[in-house]
Amino acid sequence: MTYPDLKEECLNIYTELSYNSRWVRIAMFHLIGKLLLENNEVVEGKLDKLAYTIGVDPYDLGTAVLFANRYPDLDDFPHDKTISWSQVRGILDAQTKET
Repeated sequence: MTYPDLKEECLNIYTELSYNSRWVRIAMFHLIGKLLLENNEVVEGKLDKLAYTIGVDPYDLGTAVLFANRYPDLDDFPHDKTISWSQVRGILDAQTKET
């Protein structure tokens, strides 16, 4: 394998697996939000208590609920391979301000 080929292959691996790890985190928050919605556990005080109990920032937990509510099917969320949970939060914040 030539050096340019090796470099390209390493870049492809890095891009794909970095995306996969970020997407798994996004999917985790989506699933948690969906679970809370399905079990009617979306009450302000309860969310804060649950967030601290499971070791998650309350803002992230609230965003997870909003995310699952706005995008019931995770595949409907528009994104590219640079997406991260902080970008999801920013997108949802911007959408919320528009409405």
